[in-house]
This record gives sequence, structure tokens and C-alpha cells, in this order.
Amino acid sequence: MAYSELLVPISGGSDDANILARAKKLFDHYKIPTTLVYFEPDPKDMMLWPADGMASAMSSTLVDTLISTSAEIWEKISAESKALPEFALEKIIGAADLLLEERANLCDLIVVSDVAAAGKSTVSSAFEEALMHGHVPALVLHDRASFVMDNIIIAWDGSAQAARALKAANYFIEKAKSVTILQIQEKDIASSNLMHDSQKLAAWLGKKGVRAKVQIEACKDKSVGATIIEVATLANADLLVAGAYGHSRAREFVFGGVTKNYLKNAQGPHLLISH
Repeated sequence: MAYSELLVPISGGSDDANILARAKKLFDHYKIPTTLVYFEPDPKDMMLWPADGMASAMSSTLVDTLISTSAEIWEKISAESKALPEFALEKIIGAADLLLEERANLCDLIVVSDVAAAGKSTVSSAFEEALMHGHVPALVLHDRASFVMDNIIIAWDGSAQAARALKAANYFIEKAKSVTILQIQEKDIASSNLMHDSQKLAAWLGKKGVRAKVQIEACKDKSVGATIIEVATLANADLLVAGAYGHSRAREFVFGGVTKNYLKNAQGPHLLISH
């Protein structure tokens, strides 16, 4: 099934240029309807209310500055978007960290750059909130020569996260020339997941007309995430499909993990990820 909308969060800052250029390359090939969304800070969030219920002079000054700055940013975004007439442009009043996941409930994928996914962009925290709490699948675009997803690798462990990523990537998978199901065997660790068997996934994809091959790799002395990325990079994959945050967020932060390897990988394929 074709996608109905890709959602690209922007901030009006210098880091917008990367994702806009990459989203345009993706659009040029797939012609998927794409919306750029900007979250303008709400002046009410800057109001300081003293006991008498009157806004302070300092608060009024901050609000005036915010309104003026926001107007300038929106004017800049509107002007720059004219170079991308294929894309719709949308403004939402409020904090991106709170509202992106709500807006993304009615889109197919959030699209961000690898810079944003690695936590180095003004939209990074909103992206993580949407991925983590909103369970919105995301497409992370790297700075690659090709934006055609012909060679796809599915990192499969039978988890709900991997299954959601798989279904979110269905459009690309059905159009791909090569699809590989990659399963990593960890030493002395056996999965009890009912759908862990990669052959079951291959059979399911076969019912959809997708002929997928299965590749099983040992983890050896690398982490699972590093092994997956290494295999995908060596295979010159265009897109890696994977689940995110298999453990709790705190555990991911303390122990690292597969997700951290995915999101902070500056090389290798584009990534379609879901929690």
C-alpha cells in the first residue's frame, strides 16, 4: 500500500538544509506526498503570572521578543519552501516535543536526517519523543548518493518493534529488487519469541509476492547493533529496517544497545525504525 503522507519536522535553523535536500531526493523518485511541519512556540508559555494575576513587565518583554522572532522564522521558512513547491507547509502553535507525536498520528512516517537522529539537531528531542512515546515509525535519511531503496535488509528478532518497522516499510519492501532478512545469533542466548524464526517472516513476505533471502550472522566480539550495521554496510544496503528500544529507555541509556548503534551510525544505509 502506498504512503499517503511523510512528515518532515523543521525548525527554521541551519540544520533544515540537510533534511530538505534529502527529502527532495526521496520525493523525486517515489513521489510520496510530503509535509513540512514547523512548531512555533506559544507566547502563553512565556507568561509569568504573579500573585495579583497580572503579567510582569519582564514577561511581556519576553513575549514580544518571542512573537517577533517567531514571525521572522516563519517568514524565512515560507520563503525557502517556495523552492520546494512539491511539499506542503504547515505551522502548529506549541512545543514540538509535545505536539509532534500527536501530529504524526496521522502520517505514515516521520522523516529526519541522521544528524537529528543522533541528537544533534533542534528537532532531535521531538523526534525521540514521537518515536519512543508516540510509536510513530521514522525514516532516517543519511547523506548517500542513492535514495532509491532497491537493496533492503530487515533486521529481524521477532519483536513487536521489529514487526512494526517491517509493516511501516512495506511500501519500500514491495518495490525493492533485493530483500534480505538478517538475523543475529548471540552467543549462549536463545530467543523464546514465537515469531523469532526468520523463515516464518520469509514465508509471510512470500505471500505478498516478495522473495526474501535469509542471512544468519554470529555476533562474535561486536555488539548486535554494530554487527547489523557492519553487515548492512558491506552488503551496500540502501535501507535497513529495524525495531527500536527493545529494552527500557533507561537501560538503553546505561548499557548502550542496538538502537544507539542504529541512530548514531553516520555511515551505511538509510534507516526505517519503529518502537
